[in-house]
Amino acid sequence: VNMPRLVEALVEEELRAVNAGGNFSMALTKAGELYAWGSGEGGTLGLGDEQDYFTPQLVSGLAGIRLTDVKCGAHHTLALTHDGEVYVWGRGANGVLGLGGSTQYADDDDVKFPARIPQPAPSSDGGDSTRLVHAIGAGHYHSAFTADTDGELYTWGLNAEGRLCHGDSTGRSSPETTLIGKVKRMALGGSHTLLIIGSGALMACGWNEHGQLGIGAAAEAQAFPHPITIGDLPDGASADGV
Repeated sequence: VNMPRLVEALVEEELRAVNAGGNFSMALTKAGELYAWGSGEGGTLGLGDEQDYFTPQLVSGLAGIRLTDVKCGAHHTLALTHDGEVYVWGRGANGVLGLGGSTQYADDDDVKFPARIPQPAPSSDGGDSTRLVHAIGAGHYHSAFTADTDGELYTWGLNAEGRLCHGDSTGRSSPETTLIGKVKRMALGGSHTLLIIGSGALMACGWNEHGQLGIGAAAEAQAFPHPITIGDLPDGASADGV
């Protein structure tokens, strides 16, 4: 198909968001229901099997749960609920699903039905015992979310070239705070991560062989967020989206 075609199965639905993984697609309705189609290898569609589906299928494992966002990696998906919880499914290699330490799943297990990630740990200032998730992100083989109370960033999965922004190259199989402070926006690529922090500054970490971090053509990979200088911005201006 080399021209856009109407996805007829969703004509009657009002859509809130769409996202695409390696060989699969997701569409989220304004009512908070999620539809999936494409390659089901490794359980990437969350439908309980590994079949390929050529038309959108309702992800029934999330029935009755109102979703507000969906993000896809190469072979996995994160879904954010209206109540600030996160569900994941798909291939679990490198701990990308964030279910490490679970009594039900091993770190690298493939998960064919949506599974809930534990809530962020209590903040160090003695606030609420649990925190809700504000935003989610998915790269090819790494994942992230931010907490709603303070924008604290948690990342997990493959950490080659430092893409998790922890200052090292050690992978994580469950969400771990990055100690960066407030993060307002994030975008996860194949092997790097972009962040807009509380001050409005744009930061990047991860692989930089092709200059994708924007910090200099000859710069090496960065395991801790490095500031990006954006030219020709008016005084006092800052980044607003990535």
